[in-house]
Amino acid sequence: MNGKAGSEPHINAVEKMTRRNIINELERVVHSLQESYLYICFGGEIEPDPSDDFQDDK
Repeated sequence: MNGKAGSEPHINAVEKMTRRNIINELERVVHSLQESYLYICFGGEIEPDPSDDFQDDK
């Protein structure tokens, strides 16, 4: 982070981190809802998406 605590650059950096964390959490919620929907619709008879393994590493 840049600047002293409470300075404008510091506050901007904290806000950016907070927004990024919120976006990451929303992405996880959407993914979870999609998985739950597919499970309900198809009774759990779906193959996991291999690309999901890479998304968890964010």
